[in-house]
Parts: sequence; C-alpha cells; structure tokens
Amino acid sequence: MSHDPSSHHEHPPHHGHATQDASREPAVDQKLAVILEHWIKHNESHVSAYREWAQKASELSLHDAGARIEEAADLTLAANRKFEEALRKVRQRG
Repeated sequence: MSHDPSSHHEHPPHHGHATQDASREPAVDQKLAVILEHWIKHNESHVSAYREWAQKASELSLHDAGARIEEAADLTLAANRKFEEALRKVRQRG
C-alpha cells in the first residue's frame, strides 16, 4: 500500500512548525513588552510638557487653549492605561 502525500492528516501540537513558531514567540513577546514600556514612558514625558504648556496658556489668558491642551494630556494618559493593560497581558503570557 503506497502513501498518498496529498491525503490530509492531523499533526500533534508539538509537531514541527508549532515548535519552531513557539521558539520565536518569547523574543517577540519580550520586544512587545519593551516597546509598550517605551511608549508609556514616552507618553508620560509628553503629559508633563502638555500640562506645563497648558498652564502657560492659561497664564496668557488663553484659557480655552489651555483647557484643550489639558484634555490632550488626559487623553494621552488614557492611551497609557490601554498600553499598561496590554503590557499586563503580555507579561501574563510570559
């Protein structure tokens, strides 16, 4: 009886490709964690600058502009919360 190479058969989870893919995952997970950490710190530095400039705008009686800059700071912090949630998920997997 000859083997038909076109016949479909199931592979166990540890077979060939899955093992190779899994061996690359930790490096990608680690890189993603590093990138998320960078974005969080980067955004925090921007928030600090935004708040400083919002204050300066208010001191110049540009209250509406200052308020919009404050809103941008708040939105940046909201984005950071999402990045922090993503980072927790990445770390939980590792």
